[in-house]
Amino acid sequence: MSLRRSGRSPPRRSHTADTGHRTWCTGQRFAAYRALLGDAFDGRVLPDSAASPAPPPFFADLVGTPHSVVTAHLDDKAGHPTVRARDEILVFLTDRLHPHRNRPLTAT
Repeated sequence: MSLRRSGRSPPRRSHTADTGHRTWCTGQRFAAYRALLGDAFDGRVLPDSAASPAPPPFFADLVGTPHSVVTAHLDDKAGHPTVRARDEILVFLTDRLHPHRNRPLTAT
């Protein structure tokens, strides 16, 4: 994972599994972040197939499309793309919240 460092505010880390159905998250949000943050923005999109096939009832019934890959649509299996995305987000946030740690953090 490459986190871009710049003099700008920390980028919003965005992971979404919504590639097939653009109802909840459209490309417009990522385009706006990219326009505002430039190279400091690291937007990633996971395929719909990466989402857990058994999300909680609210997401299954009302959302109906993969959307929350680090929460409701997380497929909690070692090495799974959604687990890697979650781990990368946690590494990024830990690095930002504890910038003076003695050891570098890496995603699993």
